[in-house]
Amino acid sequence: MARLQPSATTIKALFAKSGNQCAFPGCSDVLVTDTNLYVGRVCHIEAASPGGPGYNDEMSNENRRDFSNLMVLCHRHHVEIDSDVETYTAESLRTMKLRHEASVADSSFTIGDDILPRIEEEIRLYWANLERINRLEHAVPDLAIPIDAEASALHVVERIETELARLHQLTDTFVAADEGLEEELKECARRLEWDFVKYQAVAYYERPFFNRNWEVHNLGVPNSFTKLAVLLRQLKIRVLEMALRESPNDEELRSELAEFRDELEADARSTVYAD
Repeated sequence: MARLQPSATTIKALFAKSGNQCAFPGCSDVLVTDTNLYVGRVCHIEAASPGGPGYNDEMSNENRRDFSNLMVLCHRHHVEIDSDVETYTAESLRTMKLRHEASVADSSFTIGDDILPRIEEEIRLYWANLERINRLEHAVPDLAIPIDAEASALHVVERIETELARLHQLTDTFVAADEGLEEELKECARRLEWDFVKYQAVAYYERPFFNRNWEVHNLGVPNSFTKLAVLLRQLKIRVLEMALRESPNDEELRSELAEFRDELEADARSTVYAD
């Protein structure tokens, strides 16, 4: 899933608590110069994208761009931290962030609205560069998984739903293959003139090809798909809530949000695991 950009509110909060100073211990480099030039870096404690420093695949994209997972550093210390994940663990970086914010708590610093576009431009350039790398510098271009840098969060969710539908089709194929396994074995025995009657005389629960992988097909896989469906509905709501903050008068967004909230409420009341 494509990473989400930090909101303007989050960025303002980060800089307000930064004291306009790099969070690395002992560093006095400013983040915004006297001439209002933005020279700092908004950095993720646990990486925003797979393969990045300290990436945590159990963290949601919303949490990755949350205030608690972001800190502001100078360029030098951003590079240093990213290049040594064994020393600069997520836990140590969160401690560093908290100590820095506590040490500058008495200072007052705000960034002007004119700086936010520069930060947003930095984020835009990241995605543009990522798309260029994906299209032009991939190690195996013919097999590259395309990354759409312009995809919105909702579009990414829709693509996940499409891939889940394909996974449903694949699992249906596996179910059909396992269900037909004993019949295929019977036909093979007939051609080889084996006595298949003796095999069928064995109790069904002791026959290795009867209801092959029944629990996986009827419990494990359906339960995983059910859980993923609930999580996706939850993600849609979070994304729409975020969008509505930016466009509070968008009635279409509000209508979609109400629909998905009703669906998740129904999940909260009645969706169960197969057992």
